[in-house]
Amino acid sequence: MPSTGDLDKESGSGKIRIVVADDHPIFRDGLCKLLALEEDFEVVAQAQDGREVLDVLQQFEPTSCCWT
Repeated sequence: MPSTGDLDKESGSGKIRIVVADDHPIFRDGLCKLLALEEDFEVVAQAQDGREVLDVLQQFEPTSCCWT
């Protein structure tokens, strides 16, 4: 398993880059705030539906996607 430092070589931040997707803005915002408390996580984008998820995944190339 790669170390956290190996996960985001392109930006050099060493953080796990996350896209958060949910159709409820309050839930999505709360999840982003919780993830922001972790220093190894960086929420790079949010999406409200499947179509938008595909766009942001291609644009931001995250390490992970949290799709609820």
